[in-house]
Amino acid sequence: MLFQLFGFYINVLEIPVVAYLIFVGFFDLYLSGTRYQLGWSKRGNFDTFLLLALLFLSSILLSSLSSSNLTMVLKALFKWVEIFFISFLIFWYVRDFGRFKIVYWLIFLSTIVSILFTFYQVFSSKLVLFQDRILPGYDSLYAFCLILPFWQRNEKFITRLLTIFLLLCAFLSLSRGVWLGIFLIFLAYQKIYNNKKLVLKLSAIFVIIGVVGLLLIEPLQQFVLKRVEEILTLKNVSNVERISLINYALLGFSSSPLWGIGALNFPSYLAKHGLTRGLVAKDLSVLAPHNLFLQILTEQGIFGFVIICLIFFFLYIILKKSWRVFADSCEMKPYLVGVQFLAISVLITVSLGFIANQFRLNFALFIGLTMSLLKLPKKRIWRKEGNEK
Repeated sequence: MLFQLFGFYINVLEIPVVAYLIFVGFFDLYLSGTRYQLGWSKRGNFDTFLLLALLFLSSILLSSLSSSNLTMVLKALFKWVEIFFISFLIFWYVRDFGRFKIVYWLIFLSTIVSILFTFYQVFSSKLVLFQDRILPGYDSLYAFCLILPFWQRNEKFITRLLTIFLLLCAFLSLSRGVWLGIFLIFLAYQKIYNNKKLVLKLSAIFVIIGVVGLLLIEPLQQFVLKRVEEILTLKNVSNVERISLINYALLGFSSSPLWGIGALNFPSYLAKHGLTRGLVAKDLSVLAPHNLFLQILTEQGIFGFVIICLIFFFLYIILKKSWRVFADSCEMKPYLVGVQFLAISVLITVSLGFIANQFRLNFALFIGLTMSLLKLPKKRIWRKEGNEK
């Protein structure tokens, strides 16, 4: 759920979440000062991430050297400052496992509220189900990732019902990226828990309800057939446009390889050089290369591209080291698995899209949650897996 403020689309939870984090952070600052304590990690890890964030923001400013629209550069700077600011608020806020869980379920809340609001619009006749791709696929995927690790541990009916509901929402979004994410999550789940029975069970539910729905719901049949045709036909206007945008992005990179054509200036570049062949969108301002890394390579050059790759690699290293520290804890393990699943989904999202709108808040919360793993104490007496009572 989004609303527009000063030309920016903002998640309805964004302002209350930021206000809460600042409020709690202020009292933490008042009670304990500016000192903070890392758990199993060294101080240098946080300093490294802070340096990478500052360098990335610098790459946005540097891209203004070739920018034809300075306003969009400033808009990009504001968006990324917002992302890193929320991330650091989360890092400051999480001081124990209890607060870590609060942020974890906050991401779940953020995603599932978006899904429920879509269904509300359908039931109130503001949207027509199966007429367009209206179900928020990536939100469904993120929520599914976060609740799936609790299927094996939690016998509650509501947990399993939500898991199946979110799986179906992800399927009905008919998004190639979401389907790829479900497949990779199933593979990761099997590798971690070695539970073929659950994977087969969820896959069977996925297929059975999908087949029954196709047989009984005619609008769904037409919608699926139309979507499958779009996916499989290379000459489909959507696929042609994506390929054209990739070619134009590489052309833009070749014109300014070091610092790019200007952050968020890709639409301006298309308009300036008359690059509209193969494009069907009436509004060029909404177009992007459908890949975060390629877009940053084009708009912020090699400098920005290397920094964003280092940021994602650094987050991967944190998750990998955290797994070595906490994986034997039955208390911590499902949360850590959920964050890893979320990391897979985020990587798919940025490989097929860009940081914008609904995803921006969830991306910031993901970065902050991953960074906060550095603060969880290694010496805490965690309950070992298999010894839970």
